[in-house]
Amino acid sequence: FIKVKDECSYELLDAGRCVLAESKLGEPLVFTSGSLTVAAFPKNVQVGGLYPLSIHPMMSVLKGLRSKLRVAPHKLDKNIIHLQFSCSNRDQGTAFLNHLMRSYQEYLKQENDEICQMQLHYLNKRQHELTDYYDEALADHAAYLKDNLEKNGFVGFTQEIATLSEPKNL
Repeated sequence: FIKVKDECSYELLDAGRCVLAESKLGEPLVFTSGSLTVAAFPKNVQVGGLYPLSIHPMMSVLKGLRSKLRVAPHKLDKNIIHLQFSCSNRDQGTAFLNHLMRSYQEYLKQENDEICQMQLHYLNKRQHELTDYYDEALADHAAYLKDNLEKNGFVGFTQEIATLSEPKNL
């Protein structure tokens, strides 16, 4: 059972109604059989009221849910996924599918963010490489101009164009 102590704390009771543990909303409650976190109470909760609680092993719950869930790609467009959840309570089925979709959207967003970070890292690396290469090309060009000015006294237009277009062509 869960016994509500006040608007933000509760106790976990065993079948004999002996206190196993105590916690507050949003904080994890650890006990011998497992752990749980109560995020919020319903609006109509009564202080001092006892509310039944059943805890089942996660693997058996997942197997049960998996047997009720059907995921299949669309026949014509493989980017579309059909989700079907068989449940006698329509509201619970809808809530389950909505939660599943929110989780999937969060997963896709997280995966997309990771890919974007990897791409940004790669682009920054390439930008630094290109900047270094361009700096080398400018240094070579400056050395060429210096050498040419010392020998010939001026730089020809065709020589200038050839020198500037060589890094681009490479």
